[in-house]
Amino acid sequence: MSMRPGLNKLPPLTFLRLRRNGRTWPRRSERGAVGWAGLGRFRTRIGLPVWTVSGTAGLRRIRVEVTQPLERTLALDYTDPDGGAAVCRNSESADARVLLERWWGRWRTEAEWFLDGTAHAEVGDR
Repeated sequence: MSMRPGLNKLPPLTFLRLRRNGRTWPRRSERGAVGWAGLGRFRTRIGLPVWTVSGTAGLRRIRVEVTQPLERTLALDYTDPDGGAAVCRNSESADARVLLERWWGRWRTEAEWFLDGTAHAEVGDR
């Protein structure tokens, strides 16, 4: 997410790729970030302790919900290259739910994963 005036009003670009059964989806990660017809096919809503990523590419859609409990998250203050103060919140034992759906006349669950205390998650903040 940019901090430059004007650009800081744009939502964060989301680069997401999933590797499953030897196949990668979407095949090109930048398509999820900028889409076929402009910005934002995948959307990220950043908040703590819960943040989400969701979106559609082709005939599939995905929703990822990550929880970084405060007691399992390390906060580290640092200085960005531009001199601004920032905080990185990192958890090696976050919780995540991943729901992958496919369009077959309607959205149907293709796969679902629950990572309880085994997901790695990191969120930067200013």
